[in-house]
Amino acid sequence: SSGINAEYGGPYTISITNAVYGVHSNHNQCGLEYRYSGVCRSSISLPVMRERCDGKTSCSTPANNEIFGDPCYGIHKYLYVTWDCIAPSQWHSPLLAQGSDEACEHTSQTVDIDCGPYTISITNAVYGVHSNHNQCGLEYRYSGVCRSSTSLQVMKHLCEGKSSCSAAASNDIFGDPCYGIHKYLYVTWNCL
Repeated sequence: SSGINAEYGGPYTISITNAVYGVHSNHNQCGLEYRYSGVCRSSISLPVMRERCDGKTSCSTPANNEIFGDPCYGIHKYLYVTWDCIAPSQWHSPLLAQGSDEACEHTSQTVDIDCGPYTISITNAVYGVHSNHNQCGLEYRYSGVCRSSTSLQVMKHLCEGKSSCSAAASNDIFGDPCYGIHKYLYVTWNCL
């Protein structure tokens, strides 16, 4: 398969429920039967797909190593995704605002979230090398996976349920997923 395409008209939005890039099972639409006996699943499949698609009415994502990293070199991989189409009546609480921010490592920048009288709900967080499209003015040529596995958990701990919070892009907070590489923190949130 060349990738995942999801599109819904009207007020419906996408909510990603599962995502696996790698070798998920021998039952797939790629026409290949896999005999790979190891674990071949990108650990960032779900957060990447949620960042790219959650809350949108349409989404298209190719299945490739540039987006998800290479969990098993030399093995043909595919992207398996499941999602729900959420109607406004199914939203748990009214979405009052959405936001995103980015902070670069080794600077005084912080990710600053202010929901005023409302509460923060962190939807995604990545500390590391997320993509070449960033506000840090750096183009990364890093070919490995450089994302802290605790990014979302840490940001939820720092900010979830509060009306405002700040976080620096720092190895002291998120750990160092790739030593010697300049990293940054990218966070998205809703105000509820």
